[in-house]
Amino acid sequence: MEAVLDGVGEVGQHMVLRRVSSSDRAQDLTPHGGLVSDFHAQGMVSAAVIRHYGDLRAAQLEYTPSGVASGLCVGLAETAYEDEPLSLQPCSVPATTVWIVDTLGSPATAPEGYALLVNGSTTEFTHPFAMT
Repeated sequence: MEAVLDGVGEVGQHMVLRRVSSSDRAQDLTPHGGLVSDFHAQGMVSAAVIRHYGDLRAAQLEYTPSGVASGLCVGLAETAYEDEPLSLQPCSVPATTVWIVDTLGSPATAPEGYALLVNGSTTEFTHPFAMT
């Protein structure tokens, strides 16, 4: 499961993968979601993103250790590029903290609940930058 490195809630702190644990506060992430069009209305994604993904669902994943909102979300430090590491960023930063659930780009796995998570800052729509 995705977790905050060492459970340190600060801007730029990297994300890591850990075994699922109900007691690991570093894994306390709360989704705040809606449609991509909702995030566009809030100024969080571009017009190009809305043209490609407007009817799909999207979310921000806020770090909430022990249920306490931090205002920090899983995101990117800058506009998406290949191999950019995930880190905590202010949830208020447009695009880089928004993740689009691209069920259209994952037709084989979408019915099973698995889909690409495309970063809202992507400018590459043929091969968008997705969370791995």
